[in-house]
Amino acid sequence: MEFLPRLFANKFSPYNSHVFLKLFALVFAVVLLSGVLTSVSQFLSEVVFFTGFAIVLIAMVGFASAKHYEEKPKYMPTNPILLRVLASPIFNSLTNSISALSKAFFIIVFHLFLLFSMFAILFPFLGRWYGS
Repeated sequence: MEFLPRLFANKFSPYNSHVFLKLFALVFAVVLLSGVLTSVSQFLSEVVFFTGFAIVLIAMVGFASAKHYEEKPKYMPTNPILLRVLASPIFNSLTNSISALSKAFFIIVFHLFLLFSMFAILFPFLGRWYGS
């Protein structure tokens, strides 16, 4: 289950700087291109919009997986009381269980976003097929 998230993390990690600006530019380009193509063909505009929306979702998932799998720095406190709490077995078991839950949640959300992006590519064709 972790093959795709790790693959996306490897592919998107070199481009992980200024993510918000990149996603904003991608959304802006999709909306602008879709708006321009509306005057040519409504169906072509819908195909570009939903395909662009799917690409934005895939890019979001890629950047999120790169952020999720990046190496986090270790925290070493100087306070002896805090150091005792962080070294206790109860704290370690609690952090292990929380990290397992967050990992499972991330993998589920990752695959749901990918599934929705695949459906988003098919939306204009399904609308044309069912006549709405």
